[in-house]
Amino acid sequence: MFKNKKPGSASNVKVKTDTKTHKTPVAESAKMAQKKRSLETKPAQGRATEDQGTRVVEKAMNKSSWITDNHTAVKRDLFVTESSDDKSWAEKIVSSKQLVDLETKHYKPCEWCLSHRRCLIASDFDDLDAETVFPSIQLQMPGGVSEEYYLAVPKNKDNYSPIHDLMTTVTLMLDWFIPSSFSHIFGANIQLGEEFYTMYEGCIRRRIQRAFNRRDGKGFVDAVSDFNAEFNKITKDEHVRDYMISREGVPPELWMHICNQTYQRVIGPKVHDLRNYEAFSSNIYGEIMPSFVAHLAQRLKIGPQRSFIDLGAGVGNLVLQMSLATGCSSFGVEQMAIPAELAFLQLSEGRARSSLYGYKTGEMDFEAGDFCNSQKLTKKLANSWKGDVILINNSFSAELNERLSLLFLDLKDNVKIVSLKPFLPHNFRITDATVDSPLAILRMETGDYFPGSVSWTDKGGTYYIHTVDRSAVRNYLRMRY
Repeated sequence: MFKNKKPGSASNVKVKTDTKTHKTPVAESAKMAQKKRSLETKPAQGRATEDQGTRVVEKAMNKSSWITDNHTAVKRDLFVTESSDDKSWAEKIVSSKQLVDLETKHYKPCEWCLSHRRCLIASDFDDLDAETVFPSIQLQMPGGVSEEYYLAVPKNKDNYSPIHDLMTTVTLMLDWFIPSSFSHIFGANIQLGEEFYTMYEGCIRRRIQRAFNRRDGKGFVDAVSDFNAEFNKITKDEHVRDYMISREGVPPELWMHICNQTYQRVIGPKVHDLRNYEAFSSNIYGEIMPSFVAHLAQRLKIGPQRSFIDLGAGVGNLVLQMSLATGCSSFGVEQMAIPAELAFLQLSEGRARSSLYGYKTGEMDFEAGDFCNSQKLTKKLANSWKGDVILINNSFSAELNERLSLLFLDLKDNVKIVSLKPFLPHNFRITDATVDSPLAILRMETGDYFPGSVSWTDKGGTYYIHTVDRSAVRNYLRMRY
């Protein structure tokens, strides 16, 4: 309406003024909008940085907790083996000597032990074939029997080493089975800063360590023999048993060693049979390592009153480890024939070997077959209770994962399902279309695992805990109706 005004008129000036005052706010508004967007962006970036920082701190705390879990025993009834118990379980043990006998061609006598004829348990050293017969030594165990070890070394450093197994075993026994009142005989490891020192000069611990380090065969055999004699005394007098009972659980360092020995003796000689499976298929063999088991036992509070089920249990590692570590009732199912066959052997050895150390495992059971069609599993799932744990290493096909999820419908509330891949999508919502889905009854949280936790990668990752919780479904149905 102002375009017909003449230049220089009063009205024209007014118009210019009005036009200017009108345009200026528009320009300022645009600038302010840009500034506002900038200000809004900066806090978002700040929040992202803050979230990243929080995640770094949380992961550091998780790592610290993980380390603590690997040195903390789960409180449990130890089911300590009575000294007067029937020792028929000892016949089922695969000794270190028997393990080496399976492949003697891969071993040679330990030179620093062979130089001392006294090391040999044999009547006539001169008649021995130095290539096939090795010196051996007995080690008295807490369960009241001994285990025989060859003083031999593997020709390939990657093979099982009986002497190092012996040293690790006797060191753990000195650490975890000797009451402090006998430290003057056996010695004690005292930590000063980051260094460990052995008390009592001339004690058995010091003598064994010194002889081993100096490759003194006679000194080593004499020290182990003295350990056997003294340890046998306090075992018969039940000092060892009483000391074991006074502890709150099996130290992770100890149960990991027992399970590792079991694996070496049963699975080790046949591990090549486990490599003949199609990669990236539902029939791929992989292991969750003991450090992961120790962490799950602590985080999920698995104990003697709980049950643990491993679906796709492989050779039964977790069934044995969780049962020994926590005293829980454990059950595994495996479809592949070779791993399942080895699992039965490993659980048998694991029970006997645990007794060798004076411990009893919780109840263990195993089934060879398809877990999606297992009547025994269906019954156990229906009888599961609050706090029970199901582990699924679900590197499976989408179809198999879907079939697995249908098993969850039988579970009671507060049963937990641990998996390496999420069953519940992050964007899952309960709707009319999904309210009857097995996923609708799950609530999911995550956790970190770290390098050395699984066999198929040297990196860390994320695991998932799904808790059965029907409250969200009940609330949705209540609101709908």
